[in-house]
Amino acid sequence: FIVGDVDILTTEDFPETHQAKFDSIILNACISHIWDPMATIRRLSSELLNPGGSIVVSHPQGRAFIERMRGKDPILFRHPLPSHEYLTETLTGTTLSLEAFIDERGNNEGDEGCYIAVLRKVR
Repeated sequence: FIVGDVDILTTEDFPETHQAKFDSIILNACISHIWDPMATIRRLSSELLNPGGSIVVSHPQGRAFIERMRGKDPILFRHPLPSHEYLTETLTGTTLSLEAFIDERGNNEGDEGCYIAVLRKVR
């Protein structure tokens, strides 16, 4: 387990005992705060992800929560959670493909839903 600033994390930040790349990278509840989310995802894929590995972008409260928070603080919550269409279009021609996508709205008041996008490194 390595914890760090995803915008600047490199293999040099890891102990010498762990210089290998990762099979999975999880970006939970942070994609809305990253300056350039897709550039960060592409960099993580090229520098830190094994072929066949996955990057999981998730948020436990989902799209409705993020949109509400963006309305209150657009500087802290810079970006919406990427839609299926946006990811499909943006990943075209890259080493990543969209393997799974869940964007659920909650059924009850106070139940925000959840968001998960699994991006697989195909080459």
